[in-house]
Amino acid sequence: MSKSRSQSSIPAFLQKTYDILENPQLQDIVGWNEDGSGFLVKNVIAFQDQVLPMYFKHRNFASFVRQMNMYGFHKSRSDQKENEFIHPHFKKDQRNLLKKIKRKSGEQGDDQFAIMELKPHRNQNISDKQIQQIITKQQELEKVCKILIEQNNKILQCNQQLRNQLVQERFNGNKKFQKLKDYFLGQQQIQDDCLQKQALEDLIQSDNEELLLPSQKKVKGEDSDSTIDKMEQLYDPQPLMLTNSLVDNDGMIQLIDGPQFNDICFD
Repeated sequence: MSKSRSQSSIPAFLQKTYDILENPQLQDIVGWNEDGSGFLVKNVIAFQDQVLPMYFKHRNFASFVRQMNMYGFHKSRSDQKENEFIHPHFKKDQRNLLKKIKRKSGEQGDDQFAIMELKPHRNQNISDKQIQQIITKQQELEKVCKILIEQNNKILQCNQQLRNQLVQERFNGNKKFQKLKDYFLGQQQIQDDCLQKQALEDLIQSDNEELLLPSQKKVKGEDSDSTIDKMEQLYDPQPLMLTNSLVDNDGMIQLIDGPQFNDICFD
């Protein structure tokens, strides 16, 4: 009866920690040191992933260390692989000494740690469910991402085809524009040639009209008093001279027909 009462007065944290060390299946993860004056956490990762959830319903190794400090345990060795904890009243095969281990004054009690144990336990169940939901959503997202990637690749291919078509259409459009430009330039050149030809024909026709009477010379009436002088200036041949051959039998002067007289006209 007294034994059960003494055990009930021992904090649950200390009892569970002692139970861990007496579990032979966990010796590769946690166990007593060589002289039994303390215990070693040989594999921190395995301890927080396997042992803590089994006894304390959480995976927080730092929280476990804080509880050890609260009950006066000290780390004698600490590295990435092993952590050694020692307390004068925490020894191998001496469970009866646990009643002498007292919580430090001003520190949170074992009841508070028990609450901390329960909350992670509940959160752990929720976390497993949430993890499964996350995995399911992740798989769905992967499917959606795969579909989106395929659609994106198709869009890229369509864009490339449209880009090629645009380049080809632009090239064809430039060719058509160049043909139209050449055509209109040709038509303009033909029109210019026609205008030049018409102008040349008009000029030739005008010149021909002026050349119809190339040897005609006009003498104004006002210059009749000096007709002989004008004739000498206008014609290279010598002026008409009266000779015996120009007088007929009746004594009349015969006028000689020729270009000199035919070309003379009076205004």
